[in-house]
Amino acid sequence: MVSLSKLLNQGLRDAKCYEVFHPGKTCSEFHFGKSRSLLIKCVKFFFPIATVPLILKGKNLRKKHVREAFEYYMELILTGFLISQQVPMAWCLVRRLSGKFTECNIVYLPMTLPTWTIFFISPRVARLFAASIFQVTFEAAIRNSKNKICKTFCNSKTIQALLFMTCSAFVLHTIQNYNVKAFWVVKSIPRPIESDIDAKCSHNGECSKFWLNDLAKNILIGLSIDVFKTFVGSITKTNSLFNAFGNKLVHLNFPTTFFLSSYSCIYKMTSCLLNQKSDMNGELKHIIAAFLGGISFFTLPKLTILCYIISISIEISWHLFERKKFKNNLKYLELLKRIPFHRIYTCLSVGYLVQMYVFHPEALSQLGLAMVSAFTGDQAPEMKAVFHNYIKTIKHNK
Repeated sequence: MVSLSKLLNQGLRDAKCYEVFHPGKTCSEFHFGKSRSLLIKCVKFFFPIATVPLILKGKNLRKKHVREAFEYYMELILTGFLISQQVPMAWCLVRRLSGKFTECNIVYLPMTLPTWTIFFISPRVARLFAASIFQVTFEAAIRNSKNKICKTFCNSKTIQALLFMTCSAFVLHTIQNYNVKAFWVVKSIPRPIESDIDAKCSHNGECSKFWLNDLAKNILIGLSIDVFKTFVGSITKTNSLFNAFGNKLVHLNFPTTFFLSSYSCIYKMTSCLLNQKSDMNGELKHIIAAFLGGISFFTLPKLTILCYIISISIEISWHLFERKKFKNNLKYLELLKRIPFHRIYTCLSVGYLVQMYVFHPEALSQLGLAMVSAFTGDQAPEMKAVFHNYIKTIKHNK
């Protein structure tokens, strides 16, 4: 594709907002014409995010958890709606204030400004947005990179698996030893209470029963998530819900079920076997078990999953940094804790993500495409098509 600077020189610079993004519509129609569809999109997009953690709780689910999930869900919907509603406004407003299109304000700036909402929401919701945005932005940056190292990384499942296994060891061991709260797909084995932690398993009963119960639990959770995701993905405007759901369910190979069950089973079986057969340090046993559990990445070898565990690792590292107390001569590090890096990063990354969608859509994963669609209220495909049609027009006229 022709570089953006050349397109601006060819005639895009002095174009009007209605020519590039909403031909045949006034700015007001473009701003508020799809408010209802924006709200529906947010309701659908955030529903699995709020409800899947409830499924993972299983028998431990209480009314308090349902109430908290509902409040969380409402805040997610409100935040997503406010951001997506402001996107078309920002597109037209930035163009009118600047008087012309530039490399900065044609996509990046109009997408960055609406995310100011992130600074006024609860820490829990802000961290979810930050983790999700980092995951898809990091993946898009790697996919779009021309660097040989990045290309090798994207094409090698073995390298991805080794990195996933390393992050798995870090995440599970940190959760066990430092009581860090992080939403990871596998629950860490509790730290042994006994003084002789190098010799005994921390679970009650026989190891074989512990493995089988854990395997059955994760199979049920995986089945629930796979079926649930298939059902939510079947909700469309054009097709019959149950026909679409039935067709997808027949061809479903239950990827989450195999991934969850194999991951947890390998991790916990290895931990028990090492406790019984090995004399090595207890913490080292757990690290090895968590590392080997990451072999399950080969059952679902997706770069998206790897980027997710990397984002979880960074989040945990930041939690550990926040807990650490520094001496007087390192007080500037204490100041770093007060800076909301995750909120700032979210604002800056959304613009990059949508710019990737417009100019390099092949770099985005399915999750990235879904997030762009949610942030723009399903208007991204339409705006992208109109934008590229206008580019073809000015190139043809030249």
